Amino acid sequence: MKIEPGLAIATAATQYAERTALVTDDGQETYFELNRQANKAGSAIADRLKIPRGSAIGVLSYNRREIVHCWLGFDKFGFPRVALHAHLPIQTHIATLRAAKARVLVFDVRFAQAIAEHLDALKALHLVGIGAEHEVPGWATPFATLLDQASDEEPHFEVDDDAPYYLQPTSGTTGMPKLWEMSHRAWLAMVSQNLEHLDSFGPNAGSLSKDDVCLHFHSLQWCSGAHNLYPHLVRGARNVILDDERFDPGRVVDAIVRHGVTNAFVPGPLLPQLLDEIESRGGIEHCLRRLIVFFATPELLQRTSRLLGDVWCHAYGVTEMGGVATRLLWSDVEDDERRWGSIGRPASFLFQLDVVNDLGERQAPGEVGEIRARSPMSRGRYVDRLDLSALDANDWFKPRDLAYMDECGFAYYVDRCTDVININGRTVYPHTVEEQILAHPSVRQCGVVAVRIGGVDRLVAGVALRPGAESGDAMAAEIRLAGCKRLKPHETLHAVFILDELPTVLSGAKVRRADLQAQLTARHAG
Repeated sequence: MKIEPGLAIATAATQYAERTALVTDDGQETYFELNRQANKAGSAIADRLKIPRGSAIGVLSYNRREIVHCWLGFDKFGFPRVALHAHLPIQTHIATLRAAKARVLVFDVRFAQAIAEHLDALKALHLVGIGAEHEVPGWATPFATLLDQASDEEPHFEVDDDAPYYLQPTSGTTGMPKLWEMSHRAWLAMVSQNLEHLDSFGPNAGSLSKDDVCLHFHSLQWCSGAHNLYPHLVRGARNVILDDERFDPGRVVDAIVRHGVTNAFVPGPLLPQLLDEIESRGGIEHCLRRLIVFFATPELLQRTSRLLGDVWCHAYGVTEMGGVATRLLWSDVEDDERRWGSIGRPASFLFQLDVVNDLGERQAPGEVGEIRARSPMSRGRYVDRLDLSALDANDWFKPRDLAYMDECGFAYYVDRCTDVININGRTVYPHTVEEQILAHPSVRQCGVVAVRIGGVDRLVAGVALRPGAESGDAMAAEIRLAGCKRLKPHETLHAVFILDELPTVLSGAKVRRADLQAQLTARHAG
């Protein structure tokens, strides 16, 4: 079926023309102006650079309004956007751009030095710099120059709904990111899924509307943008965008208060620092109604309720499954407190989740198995990895995650299939151990891996402490003892090492366990 991509944004520009769409450090932008700038961004690539429609365009940038212009404009003009994660090394971006067969790289000038060191590897691409014209190096074309003579007219371009909408690298926690291609049809299903999720958030939230204010302090090129930006735009809401080069909890809390923020996405590992900031102020007056948290502990969710009220959901999802796949609403735990450790149930009628054994048979409640998912959003493919892309005969997709379900259909995340550890013939799920370590009040981040010690695999944790916590051997011993009290004997930690920072991706959102294992192995040997 043919569709006109970006039509929802053009419609929003008419319906909400003079309402504020974006708020950044550079000021405010109305829906009319946002749509106009998006059209110019697409025209700059199609008409000024003469790039054929359907060509992939890489975008490497921290949060700024131009990301939104490029996102919406490339959509309208039929250019699949390759959303490059700012935290990854330039060599990874080069490999991703090659896999995508990209024709253009649009980059934030803050990445100019890294790109300059690899110009030979990027010589086949048009390089376009976002920033003040005097900041753009001579080997790149200033984005502003291209925009000067670009058209702001609607392109009214049509594509097949099976054509690529965008190319999203996975997070890269287990190695080189895989490149996932999502079609226009899958993207529209993802927007519908996220609208249903936001509309049904809880008894006090109401439906998403033009009166909502969404804060984006984490990457727009990851969940904050993919899950929240489009739904808020099509409903005429305001989007407040903070630069994400460095996470500053004080600045985030200031924005929540100043702008009357109602909705935000928060990676679980960053939430403790936000709550610490709020607590240090003696609490805050806020308008929050929807706080979407990924990978939090029960203690962290309970602390959120104490400091901010019942405004959260605990969500689960992966790149290949599109939007928020499952979510535990704060109201779900009122009926059964065991659900504090759950990732909830499917966030909409568009998503189906199951847990199966190695034979593909559904597991009984309480039995750990592999997650499989079925939805219109999962009908994509890995670029150049057809062996991983195939759905089974009944259209189920497996994200390689382990979980179990209870009698009421609530899912409980266990770990990645590839991260399971064998200690003396017994299975250990690192995520389960990490949850117990993170319950210690001094621990900010935690990663658990197996380290070879004396010819035997031992369970070892690396932790980063919260500001003000005392470091040293006594603290490491205290953390180990506190965690072991709540663990099974075969999950007992051999050692805890205190680190300044853990190796992570996505600004601290996920721990790279392979890198942590190498670091702790060297630390033990030293």
